[in-house]
Amino acid sequence: MLNDRLQPSIKRYEESLGSFMRAGWHHALEPDPYLTNWHIDCVCDYLTAVLNWQLGTLLIFTMPPGHMKSLGINVFTPAHVWAQDPKKGSRDNQRFIRPNSWMGPGVCILIADKR
Repeated sequence: MLNDRLQPSIKRYEESLGSFMRAGWHHALEPDPYLTNWHIDCVCDYLTAVLNWQLGTLLIFTMPPGHMKSLGINVFTPAHVWAQDPKKGSRDNQRFIRPNSWMGPGVCILIADKR
């Protein structure tokens, strides 16, 4: 069982992709400090809506370089998805994917990144 002191932080990171990014920024080996802005919050909101089946299955982001597309979408989003508890809201989930979403360690993700 995790320390009771850590429970509020874990819950916040599971619920918010933006909080997960902020907390994990130093693990991405980026030399610059994490600076958030409205566009990062907007990207996180759209990604969360897609992952929770609230939008369609295709989402395309077109933004200039340096706006956290690659790290936010290709690095932090899969890590956030795979760190979710698949049993939340389900008694028995054999595939390790949370019901009615694409959340959990059993989710397969394909990322196409044109460089």
